[in-house]
Amino acid sequence: MVVESFLNVTNARNHPRRLILIGAGYVFLSAFLALWIFPTKASFAAVFLTVMAALPLVVSLLRDEELRDEKSLRVKHKIFIREHKDVFLVYLHLFLGLVLGFTLLFILLPQGFVEALFEDQVSTIITIRGYATADSVLMLIIANNLKVLFFCLLFSFLYGSGAIFILTWNASVISAAIGDLTRRSLEAASGWNYFQIIPLSFGRYLVHGLPEVGAYFLAGIAGGILSTALIRNKVSKKYLTKIIIDSADLIVLAILLLFVSALIEVSISPFIGA
Repeated sequence: MVVESFLNVTNARNHPRRLILIGAGYVFLSAFLALWIFPTKASFAAVFLTVMAALPLVVSLLRDEELRDEKSLRVKHKIFIREHKDVFLVYLHLFLGLVLGFTLLFILLPQGFVEALFEDQVSTIITIRGYATADSVLMLIIANNLKVLFFCLLFSFLYGSGAIFILTWNASVISAAIGDLTRRSLEAASGWNYFQIIPLSFGRYLVHGLPEVGAYFLAGIAGGILSTALIRNKVSKKYLTKIIIDSADLIVLAILLLFVSALIEVSISPFIGA
C-alpha cells in the first residue's frame, strides 16, 4: 500500500510526467529486491515486482476510464478516440519511466549484476536478431507484433489490467537492447562522441518502439474498459454496445500503429547511429 500511495489517478492524469520518475523508481526498487531475494531468477522477478508496483494505479485508471466512458455516452451518445488521450499519456509516461529505469541499470550496474538482471531479456534479443536475416522480415515483425497485441487485449479483458505485464516486459527488452548498444558504443567512442551515443541508442529503438508500444497501450485500454464494463452490473445493454464499439475503434487504430511501427523498424531504425 506504500507504493500505491505515491500517486492516485487524478494526479496521474493531471501530471503524467511525474510517472517517468515514479516508473524508474519502481524499476530500481524492484531490481534491488529481485537481486536480493531471487538472485537466480532476478530477470523475471524484477519484471514481476515492477508490475506489482504499477498494478494499483493501472487498475484504478482503467476503472476510472470506464466510468468516464459511461458518463460521456450519457451526454454525447458517442465516445471519440481523443477522449482517451489522458489515459494514453499516463501509459506512455509510465512506459518511458520503466525504459529509463531498466536502461540506467543496464548501463551503470557491474557486468555480473547486468547478466543476472537481464538474462531472459538478452536471450529474447538474440532470438529476435536470429530472425533478422529472413527475407520476409517485415511480415515476421508484423505477425509477432499482432500476436503480442492479441495477448495484450486478451489479458486486459480477462484480468482487467493484465496487459501491464506485457508492457513491462517489452520495456525491459527494449532497455536491454538500448543498454547493450550504449555500452558497446561507449567502449569504442572517444571525445564528443560520448554525448551522441545515448540519444542515438534511445532513438534507434524508440523511433519504432513508441508507436509499437502505443498500439499495445490502446489494446490494453480497449480490453480493460470492456472488462470493467462487463463486471459492473449497472451498465445497460445500450451503453455496453457503445463501449464495445469504442473498444473496436481503439483496436483498429492499434493495428494501424503496428503496421506503421513495423515499416519504421525495417526502413529507418537500422540506419540510426549506423
